[in-house]
Amino acid sequence: MTHIHDQEDALVFADQRTLSFEKEVSVDELKLLITCFVLDLSTDLCDKGCKLIGHIKGKMDIGEGGQLFFNTTNFAQKPSFKGEIEGKIQNLNMAINIIVYGISKKELSRIFEIGMQEIIKN
Repeated sequence: MTHIHDQEDALVFADQRTLSFEKEVSVDELKLLITCFVLDLSTDLCDKGCKLIGHIKGKMDIGEGGQLFFNTTNFAQKPSFKGEIEGKIQNLNMAINIIVYGISKKELSRIFEIGMQEIIKN
């Protein structure tokens, strides 16, 4: 089976930033924050007319303490995680790559920024 998509319809979005938490978070708390972020993002994308998620994937890096990767390819699907981070986390570098179909860059950017603010607040 092959997938045929209109290239004009595909949107590739990437972002890198440092996230700082008011208080240290555990790896489990971080995974929960990212899971909520991905689920909210995919739900909002669907609500705004997104037709397909190619992928939502990212890397969280705390240097010597390790890296944690996350990925999903479906609406309302929890991300899978790979990698390992040791100890409590105060700051991390996050890189994310999103490929979606049927939504504008402006709308995706707006939804993404709202999600980022929710991560930081927690």
